[in-house]
Amino acid sequence: MQTYRTTDLLALILLLAGAVAVPVAGWVAGVILLWASPSWSRRAKALGTAVVPGGLAAPLLVLAVPMGEARCMRLADARGTFRGEWCAPVEGFRLPGWLGLSLFVALVVAPLVSAAFLLHCLRPPRPGHGLGRCPGA
Repeated sequence: MQTYRTTDLLALILLLAGAVAVPVAGWVAGVILLWASPSWSRRAKALGTAVVPGGLAAPLLVLAVPMGEARCMRLADARGTFRGEWCAPVEGFRLPGWLGLSLFVALVVAPLVSAAFLLHCLRPPRPGHGLGRCPGA
């Protein structure tokens, strides 16, 4: 049966959700636990730190950014027949819907994949085999 160090599991949890629970400090605590652990290679630690700093708080921040508002007009011909609608941004900025959704999905998926990779690599050192199953170990 595989046993994990409590601090290693806590590091993974804080890397993912620490900044949601305690803004900035929670994620930083996860990074400190990650780098203090002997369970991962330097390459795995660098990946865990660099992939979407802030973990799952990053997509929440994207949602919190004001996207501006638009003013729209209905366009009609001289007889009052509807011809379409024209909208212009009033303030703020707007991302195209596909780009905003792609960014949000990437910011959700990247920390989950990074945490899964770190969990995959998390194994007690085996004599003569370096650290776990991490590349570069």
